[in-house]
Amino acid sequence: MIASTARLLSLVAAAALLLGCGGDGNKLTLTEGGVDGSADTDVDTDADTDADTDSDADTDSDSDAGTHPPGEGGDPCWNEFFASTHPNHINGYVDCEDPFKCIGNSLEAWCTLECSITGEINSADPGLEDWCCGELVNPCDPAHYWLPESMEYNCIPRTGEPGEGCDTITEWLGTNNRCAPICDGDSLVRETACAPSSPDNFCTFQCDPLDGDGWCSFEDPAFNSGCCGDIMSGTWCLLPDLC
Repeated sequence: MIASTARLLSLVAAAALLLGCGGDGNKLTLTEGGVDGSADTDVDTDADTDADTDSDADTDSDSDAGTHPPGEGGDPCWNEFFASTHPNHINGYVDCEDPFKCIGNSLEAWCTLECSITGEINSADPGLEDWCCGELVNPCDPAHYWLPESMEYNCIPRTGEPGEGCDTITEWLGTNNRCAPICDGDSLVRETACAPSSPDNFCTFQCDPLDGDGWCSFEDPAFNSGCCGDIMSGTWCLLPDLC
C-alpha cells in the first residue's frame, strides 16, 4: 500500500513537471503575445542605417549662393578693376557677357556698350534703352559708353570755352553744356569749372594770387583785364565785371 502510494505520487510529480515546461507550441504562443520581454526585439535594427548617410549628397548645391551669372545690357556688374568693397561685389555680381563691358565708379557699375556721340540717347540696344552716351576716363581723349540716369552727368557735352556760358545742373536735358578741359593733344593741361555768376555762369580755371592778375589773361584772352579772385571756395580767374 505504501509502495503504491509512493508510485502514485511519483506519477503526479512527473505530470506536473511536464505541464510546467509545456510543449513548444505553448511557449511560442506566450512569447508572441508579449509576455516574454525579449519577444521580437530584433526588429530590423539595421534596416535603414545607410539611409541619407552619403555626406556628399548635394553638399555643393548652394556653394555659389548669392553669386549672379555674367550680366548683359543694363545689368549690374563687377570685375577686378573695382575695389573688393564695391557694392556690386558685396552683392555677388560678376563681370559681363561679351560684348558688354563693365563700366562705372566706386558706387555703381553696369554692363554696357560703347557709343560715339556725347549726349546721344540709345533707342536700339536691349537693356540700354534711353541710356545716354557719356564721356569717361581721359577728359582730353574720353571713352564713350551708354550710361544710366544715375551717371548722366557724364553725358553733358563739354563744349564751353573759358569765359563762355555753362550750366551747373548735373542732369542732361539735351541742350545744356559743361566746360571743356584745356588740353595739349590727348594730354590734360588744366581742368575747368563752371563758376556761378550773375547774370550768367562762365567757364574758368584755378589761379594763384601770387602769380598776379596778369596770369589769367596770359593763359586765356577771355580774362583780359580780369583778375585772380575768390569764388567757389578757391581762387579762380574772373571776368572783369567781377574784379
